[in-house]
This record gives sequence, structure tokens and C-alpha cells, in this order.
Amino acid sequence: NIVANGISTSVITITIKDLYENPHEGIIPTFTASGTGNTYSTCSASDAAGVSLCTLSSTVAETKTLTLTVSNTTPATTIV
Repeated sequence: NIVANGISTSVITITIKDLYENPHEGIIPTFTASGTGNTYSTCSASDAAGVSLCTLSSTVAETKTLTLTVSNTTPATTIV
């Protein structure tokens, strides 16, 4: 659990793969979270394993639902 003080952060790990389960390198995903009081970081570019890291902090203690977006990938990409 993360303290809802707007300073403590939760690290969001996103793995980006294509339809064949191959990782995508160099993709920068974006995300939003439900609720209020949220502050997001820019996600890192995905590494050779398709992993991108982002952070989320909030001043409101509540369950957050994330919506993730990946653009400009060929073939189609899935988010894990």
C-alpha cells in the first residue's frame, strides 16, 4: 500500500509484446488512472524485454483503475 500524500509513488511495470509474444523495444506507453488527486510520470521507453516503468502518486486514498495506451506499433501490440 502507498500513502496518499502526493509524494509516495507506486511503480507501474508495463510489458509490451506483439501478437507473437515478442517484446517491443523503444516504445513509450502512456497511462491514466481513475479517481482524483493523481500525478503521473512519463513512462520510460521499453527495454529489450519490452518492459517500461512509470510512477503514480495521489493525494486521495482510493482504488485506482489504470488505462494504458501504446501507439504506432506494427504488428499490433498487447500490454501485459
